[in-house]
Amino acid sequence: MEVKCKLCRCKGKLCNSHAIPDSLFKAIFRDNSGKAIKLSSLDDKPIEYSQDSWATEQLCEACEKKLNKNYELYSLKALSGKNVDFTRLDDGVLFESIDTQKIRDFIVAILWRASISESPNYKAIELSNKLNESIRLSLNISSSVSKRKILVRGFKLIDTAEGGFTRENLRNFISSPFLRNYSVDEGKSSKVVCLVFLGYLFEIFINSYPKDNSYRHEFIGLDKKKYKFKFQEITINCGHPNVELSNIN
Repeated sequence: MEVKCKLCRCKGKLCNSHAIPDSLFKAIFRDNSGKAIKLSSLDDKPIEYSQDSWATEQLCEACEKKLNKNYELYSLKALSGKNVDFTRLDDGVLFESIDTQKIRDFIVAILWRASISESPNYKAIELSNKLNESIRLSLNISSSVSKRKILVRGFKLIDTAEGGFTRENLRNFISSPFLRNYSVDEGKSSKVVCLVFLGYLFEIFINSYPKDNSYRHEFIGLDKKKYKFKFQEITINCGHPNVELSNIN
């Protein structure tokens, strides 16, 4: 049955599309005899095994290949430390000679794909029709969404607790997107979308921008060639100092 692709809006056969890349799920399944361990934040929810990679029919084959080629292939290799220069510091990992804009666009593409997904694992992400359309247009012509609409901040997850998660454990951990409140200008609060995969935490600030240039280093893509992913303890409520932001309505 031919239906409209959600990216190019042309009619055709749709692929089984993923927001968070399928290759990350496949790596987890491969290392765990074809299944992943599914955990829930609900106290009464038992531990389960799953083969669900959170896919739904979204894009035609051409658009699927376009997003993979433009954003996913480069970003997954770069975040894994392949073909880029990186230095492990006391407080984080500094990547240099890296295309930070492409990394940012990759995260924005995941956000958009998750927002239009019918998978219940992405139900926390609800973007306005106006923003969804703005992201769709940008992805369709391979351009970047304005930083006045979306900012992305990244952290490298660690666990220094005795007997805690290893780096390999953290690389093989994927969380359903969740929301967090941040204080913004004039005492107002703003929702931030959080993504966890490949040992990273990404925070996506929507319709906000930093008032002070001293915060530029916090956001991916503002420096075109380098970015430091600060370490973040996974067992500590993922809390960070508030960034002073201004809302754009």
